[in-house]
Amino acid sequence: MTKKTSGKLCRHTRIVGGTPANIKDHPYQISLQHVYSGHFCGGSILNKYWIVTAAHCLIGRSTANCGVLKEANINAIQVRAGSSYKHEGGTVRKVYEMTIHPRYQNFDYDVALVKVKSPFHFNDRIKPISMASTPPAVGTCVVVSGWGLLYQGGYSPAQLQHVEVDIKDIHRCASTYYGLTPRMICAGWSAGGKGVCQMDSGGPLVSGSELVGIVSWGYGCAVAGYPGVYVNVPAVRKWIKAHIAYL
Repeated sequence: MTKKTSGKLCRHTRIVGGTPANIKDHPYQISLQHVYSGHFCGGSILNKYWIVTAAHCLIGRSTANCGVLKEANINAIQVRAGSSYKHEGGTVRKVYEMTIHPRYQNFDYDVALVKVKSPFHFNDRIKPISMASTPPAVGTCVVVSGWGLLYQGGYSPAQLQHVEVDIKDIHRCASTYYGLTPRMICAGWSAGGKGVCQMDSGGPLVSGSELVGIVSWGYGCAVAGYPGVYVNVPAVRKWIKAHIAYL
């Protein structure tokens, strides 16, 4: 089932209306990159080997549509951590494995895991983030970060950006978007002008010190009346924890 609005859907794959950020303020943030073309999605560090991102970031980068993507298909993907800048500094890790949620379809269960070949060494620029066990209340101020486009049709900045948005009532959000599921939450700025855009996909939505959402989809970039739609991390937390523990 395809999500529908009155206009074109836009994968949130820059932060709109935000400000430049220091990676020390978001040490869990990483850049998923193609070794030749560079940054294409964000992600969050969960432990020394594992990163969580959006499933749609990985679809099309392999012949597989779900499940574990084999190493032969991912040699061109790398992870940069510990840098405020997407194409320099920090630590670069090769990818060993990528796993998409087996129930992913049309942005539902839009979650995937990436395992790096060698472990991260934690410091003030590289740290894991814990996952929330319950979703944030409506009206909660949360922070989203990434290297996505600065505006619809714009460009991706070299330096990490971040912006504060509010958690929206899911029932009101459902009146704007067709096909929301319990695996989704909405966040944005009612007047527009602040939110996510292309190339922010897979990035973190954070409340306090916990990961509550993953940038997934929406209409346009920070359009008034159209909040961003995020993966509801508490709703997929059990699968993530089980997979990491098993592998």
